[in-house]
Amino acid sequence: MNHFRSMTVLWILLFSLISFALPAKSGQTVSCAVCGMDTKTDARNGFESMHEGKTVHLCSFSCSLKFHAGHLKSPLYGHDFSSGAKVNVESAFFLMKSSKILKELEFGMPPSVVVFSSRFLADKTQAQVGDGEIIKGFEAAQKNLH
Repeated sequence: MNHFRSMTVLWILLFSLISFALPAKSGQTVSCAVCGMDTKTDARNGFESMHEGKTVHLCSFSCSLKFHAGHLKSPLYGHDFSSGAKVNVESAFFLMKSSKILKELEFGMPPSVVVFSSRFLADKTQAQVGDGEIIKGFEAAQKNLH
């Protein structure tokens, strides 16, 4: 009986470790690595990076700025607002300073900034919402905040 109990505990422990190491599924709720706020792994205004071999989810442009400042060597990706695909922020287009984009977001932490993989998609969304400014590249987007 004691052997059975030990094996059960080992299986539970092993299962827990395996589930912790698995990447979060698309659409799953996770905590932002910076502010701790709940966000979806496929949030339209979300960002991702890697830290110590694990995917880190970030709820907003603001949190991506804070995370990236301390982890400059980690690649940073934004979720394309139109398709949800991961886009390297260095080559991405950003729709910034749009007060109307908030209506399109599940959650919006100021500043409301969304990412696009192409200028065409950014222009199309800007025309639909009727405001905002399009900036290319993460560094230029950072500078445009001020």
